[in-house]
Formats: sequence, C-alpha cells, structure tokens
Amino acid sequence: MILLLQDSPPKSKRDIFLWERIHIRKATAALALERKFFYEALTMKA
Repeated sequence: MILLLQDSPPKSKRDIFLWERIHIRKATAALALERKFFYEALTMKA
C-alpha cells in the first residue's frame, strides 16, 4: 500500500484521513513499545 510508504500528507480528503490514522497508529505503537522497555528497565534495577 502506497500510503504506508509516503511521509508527506496526500492531497485528497479521504487519503489525508487514512494517512492520519496510519500515523497515529504508528505513534501509539512506538509509545507503547517505549513504555514497555522503560518498565522492564525499572524492574531489572529493582
């Protein structure tokens, strides 16, 4: 899917909507991973 590869916002309304959803999902996944590693690091030190 082309939308996953491009990092510049598309022109049409429908594509912009999909693009935003994909990027929000990427951002939340990255945050969840960071949080998981952070907690694992904390529990290792304890």
